[in-house]
Amino acid sequence: MSRKALLIALFVSLTVNVFVVGALAGAALTNLRPPPPERSRGGGPMGPAVAALSPGAQEEWRSALRDGQPGVAARFREARMIRRAAWARLGADQVDTQAVLKELERARAIDGETRAELDRRIVSFAAGLTPEDRKRFAQALAQPRGGPRERRGPSGGGAALGGGHPGLLDR
Repeated sequence: MSRKALLIALFVSLTVNVFVVGALAGAALTNLRPPPPERSRGGGPMGPAVAALSPGAQEEWRSALRDGQPGVAARFREARMIRRAAWARLGADQVDTQAVLKELERARAIDGETRAELDRRIVSFAAGLTPEDRKRFAQALAQPRGGPRERRGPSGGGAALGGGHPGLLDR
């Protein structure tokens, strides 16, 4: 074998070895990460409360959820689209602040109406539960879930949203 062919083979071998070692290191590091937390069978923000119910009541909840979910999701989606469009209007050369605020108010109203409807459905569902199920359901609903919203406070705003300027949202 010529010296040139030997150098080419050595270079190719080193290159392949670098990729193999990198792949093995990546696989090892990936396996070191903890697995993502499993979601409860109830799923979503209501998961812990639904998990506290008896199996029969859980099935009633899933049935009630199937009946009302499409309209609720569509209204939240509509509010989200309105809000995004309003925020996008801030990038225009001439900003119509009143129009942006009006659209944000409209999105907030849709959110509020939809959340109120969900609250009515939850209360109505809970009223039909056995006293034991209702007590467990209420206790689970009252527990903070530890998400970012609970850490920031009930309004979901505060310094975390203001980018470290606590008074920004108070103006």
